[in-house]
Amino acid sequence: MKTFTILFGIVLSVLICPGLKAQQDPVSDMIKYLEENMVVAEGVNRAELAAQLKALIELQIAQVNAVAPAPGYANSTEGVVRFATDFAKGDRNLILAALPTPEETRMICATAADAAMVDRYLEMFRSQIPATGLGQVRKEGQTEIQVMASNSTALLEGRDQILPGGYSQTAKRYRPGLNFYAFRYARPGESLGMRYDVCVFVNGRLVFIPKMWRAFP
Repeated sequence: MKTFTILFGIVLSVLICPGLKAQQDPVSDMIKYLEENMVVAEGVNRAELAAQLKALIELQIAQVNAVAPAPGYANSTEGVVRFATDFAKGDRNLILAALPTPEETRMICATAADAAMVDRYLEMFRSQIPATGLGQVRKEGQTEIQVMASNSTALLEGRDQILPGGYSQTAKRYRPGLNFYAFRYARPGESLGMRYDVCVFVNGRLVFIPKMWRAFP
């Protein structure tokens, strides 16, 4: 309780301090400011106190950023249609929940280095999703959902004729045996429309990685 009281007082002092300016990494900036400027009681380790505060702040940030798991979608055309129906709403939380975890990207990618590239790519994607969602996901009249199915083995063997060419060019980045799906919103009777890829079934659920091939150089 005593430690919490001290930390709470430090947070208040930092928040009202005119010398602390907003930066791109506010947590690190706050901790740096504390280590350089805070006045602590005799016998209190300044660096240790700052580290405790950082851990508390990062825990709170993680709790705020946490999203509910995505609804379950089957490993099938019907499952992708259900996902595309929900995706059309552009809901930010649903899209975030559909993105794979780092553990899941390692199940998709051939090597840890490949998975790390996808993780960095997804981090950038997350940061670009507006708080209000994606906005217009499909155009007016595009009420039909068309699903294109392939798999990573077909990519590796050069047999895929479904997915964009970028997937064939990066085929060695993926583990074999994974089902890959793309989907398109189109007007009834038309074969052109707003297309999205790729959905991958992994770890018992359907995850979404927008244009995954772009994660690789």
